[in-house]
Amino acid sequence: MRHPARQRRLLASLAEVGQQTPIVVVEAEGQADRYVVIDGYKRIAALEQLGRDTVEVVGWPMKEAAAVLLDRSLRLSEHETALEVGWLLAELERRFSYGLDELARRFDRSVSWVSRRLALVEVLPEGIQQQVREGKILAHVALRFLVPVARQSLEDCQRMAAVFAQYHCETREGGQLYAAWRKGSPAVRKPILDDPELFFKVQRQAQEKAPAGAAAQLLRDLEMMIAIVNRAQRRLAGAAATELEDQQSKAARYQIDRIQRQLQHIDETLLPEQEHNVEPIEQRASPNTCDSYAHAFRLLFEYASVCLKLPPSQLQLEQLDAPLVVNFLNHLETSRGNGAGSRNIRLAAIKSFMHYMEYRVPSALEQIQRILAIPAKKTDTRLVRHLTAQEMQSILDAPDPTVRDGIRDRAMLHLWFCGWTACL
Repeated sequence: MRHPARQRRLLASLAEVGQQTPIVVVEAEGQADRYVVIDGYKRIAALEQLGRDTVEVVGWPMKEAAAVLLDRSLRLSEHETALEVGWLLAELERRFSYGLDELARRFDRSVSWVSRRLALVEVLPEGIQQQVREGKILAHVALRFLVPVARQSLEDCQRMAAVFAQYHCETREGGQLYAAWRKGSPAVRKPILDDPELFFKVQRQAQEKAPAGAAAQLLRDLEMMIAIVNRAQRRLAGAAATELEDQQSKAARYQIDRIQRQLQHIDETLLPEQEHNVEPIEQRASPNTCDSYAHAFRLLFEYASVCLKLPPSQLQLEQLDAPLVVNFLNHLETSRGNGAGSRNIRLAAIKSFMHYMEYRVPSALEQIQRILAIPAKKTDTRLVRHLTAQEMQSILDAPDPTVRDGIRDRAMLHLWFCGWTACL
């Protein structure tokens, strides 16, 4: 995606202090002395624009696909838009023959999530993708509204995209236009797209006449807060971040803390405290699973305490970021001698906790998404070569002989066991 303001800041930084962070490359498969850039295309373009002919590089000893996924999970910058994820998924599908199930597993997402983002690239015309790339149409608006329209009528999709680009439609306006198009007949759809200004005017008048209850006012206030936060983020992405003085920066952080506390208070009011306490029985976790998860967090807190030089009681959720978790998993394998299976168990415990927190700490959603994107390692399943006499007897005694199905299962197991021993 093109971000001219960010590119200008990068160009100014490289011109002033030079390259501080090396780009990431991997060896090209089957081509000696050839490398594929994983991260750093914008830095290369900026260095070329400055007339530089050298670039600092760090090489990762892994396959290209694995490097792309690892770089995405460790990236500290802003996450990609839905369209950028769609391009990445389409490239992995085309070049490495990954299916939907494999892509969902590697991105730690559902098959539906992968399918929707692939549709952005495969269903939307190139012209609309270009408008999303240039920021004229919001990526999530294209994902939610233009993709289903394109599956039914490519012409209507292009006309609706032109409306979104002309009126800079947010999610609410785009949803209103899409809902009216979906419910209407072809005779109704045509005037909506021919005169969208009249349609939006009617929608505004209907909202003004609608009775404003307490719940509606609350939702409207929250929508206004989201709009204000988005506006502040756009200003921060421009030159405002570099113009803030130390005192102004401290004041901004203080205001952010106040906002977070107020939002937390609203969240606790909407969701009573008893709904936040999830007992192990609600998740149907066995005592062994609870003990395993507790041991995983004991190891994590010990490692984080050493790395951050803080006692576990002073650790904050914001400090448990993706790089720390990845380093912790590497520590388990290198220093403690754990295998890939034990590593995956510890990672599953951390992800389970992060799934719980993503509904309770909205301010940490981006950090939680990066942790959830950490992939598990492949392991070899150990085969059971034999059973002891005690284990075999436990299997034979498992069916309940007091019910009809239990008598049937017990007879089948005994018949199988007798036939198996006769063959030895």
